Amino acid sequence: MKKYDLSSPITYQQARSSLKIQLLLMKILGLKCGICGKPGWYRRTPQGNPLYGHPLGVRLILDHNHKTGLVRGFLCCTCNSHRLDDIDLLKKAFAYAGRGLEGVILSKEIPKDSEFSG
Repeated sequence: MKKYDLSSPITYQQARSSLKIQLLLMKILGLKCGICGKPGWYRRTPQGNPLYGHPLGVRLILDHNHKTGLVRGFLCCTCNSHRLDDIDLLKKAFAYAGRGLEGVILSKEIPKDSEFSG
């Protein structure tokens, strides 16, 4: 089994190639949109792999910074479509987009008393 350094930012390529990292991202970040907070579901691939999350929620995508390749989190399709008409949503989107500069570092996100801390 391939080991990843959880103290380093997670790249989109790492996340797409590792179910373990995807499951950690889902568990630690939660299956909700990183901007609007709507609960949702995430499917690893469109080829019929298991569905994770709330089946009645919104579809979530694994979002990443296209320049750095670093994972930012999950977004719903609405927030991922760059809506420019909601100022409050834009403020949240601006704060969220800053995550792409350092990426998600799972060791910073894991609570001390979590089953994943170690």
